[in-house]
Amino acid sequence: MKIFNETVNVEEDKITITITCEKRQHVREPKVLYKNNVESLIPEELRKRVKLLSLPDEKLSNMNIEGHTQTATWVYLIEKPEVKPKEEKVQTKRPTRRRTRTTKKSS
Repeated sequence: MKIFNETVNVEEDKITITITCEKRQHVREPKVLYKNNVESLIPEELRKRVKLLSLPDEKLSNMNIEGHTQTATWVYLIEKPEVKPKEEKVQTKRPTRRRTRTTKKSS
């Protein structure tokens, strides 16, 4: 039985992860706290390029008590890959050799 519903929305520049669960109605239902790593829901190719923008203030669980919520949203910013400017090769001037005279100077 799956208690938590996890949805991942990948947009152009951000990823929104929303996790929801139903409120506990009866005593016989187990008390469950969400303990999974949210970053494991981020697609593998984007994991190294994301930065956390916002996270929920309360814990995610099916309990109806203060400090717990049934809906939580994490928002990550997708950072653009840094494009390094191409370095221009500057041609250096080659040193010139001083030529020695092949004939003797007459005095």
